[in-house]
Amino acid sequence: MSDAKSQIKLFSMVAAILMVAATEVIVAYHYWTTLSGFSRVALVGLLVVAWVILWSTWWASKAGEESRVKYAAYVIAFGVSIVMIFNGAMVVADLTLNKRAQAKDDVDVAKITARGKAIAELKKAGGNWRDIRELESGNRQVEGAARLTEVTDEDVASYRWVKEYTSFWIFFVPFVAALIGKFALVGIIALPGGASTFLPPSGRPAPPSGPIGGGRPMESMLGGGPPRPGFTPPLPSSASREGGILGGGSFPKD
Repeated sequence: MSDAKSQIKLFSMVAAILMVAATEVIVAYHYWTTLSGFSRVALVGLLVVAWVILWSTWWASKAGEESRVKYAAYVIAFGVSIVMIFNGAMVVADLTLNKRAQAKDDVDVAKITARGKAIAELKKAGGNWRDIRELESGNRQVEGAARLTEVTDEDVASYRWVKEYTSFWIFFVPFVAALIGKFALVGIIALPGGASTFLPPSGRPAPPSGPIGGGRPMESMLGGGPPRPGFTPPLPSSASREGGILGGGSFPKD
């Protein structure tokens, strides 16, 4: 059983490390290429996000921990991981959008250049305005067929929310998710019964149960058995009176 638990912990930690490595590198690349100067200190914040994921995963896979702590750690590790996966996907979508837009611009520039060369060669060969109009008509037909497979302005507009997210929210959402996860898990661990093996005991210790004096009853330590019902021990008026109880004598009779 202990071997199975150790395997679960190993699997959980390795999977968390690989996931963190993949998403953190992608998001860190976006931070580095988008930010400049002192603002690149935000890269340090990504280490906090990675630590929260690994720390909560460790608590979730820890054997013998309280159920409340384990369930909370599971939720926090899963939630922050989903946030980082989403941020990585947004960065990939943004890079794809930039490449497609750049490819569209390159195609447009190439078309304008080719059209200008074709008209110049037609004029040099002695062509008139009718030949140029036919050439332009043929080019429009080719462009109309090519638009079916090209990236249009509507396609670019549909990715506007991706551009907005990668321009602001990607610098905000991961840190907020990590802070919420961190303080939530710390609070649950610090609650009474959250992680009893890692917290000092609270309050004064309970008195020991059982007989005192090395296992001897109280009556044996006092030199007698339990008091008899209705018996009231006499009290001497003086320790030296008529030999007293300390001298081994008896009390005087009235």
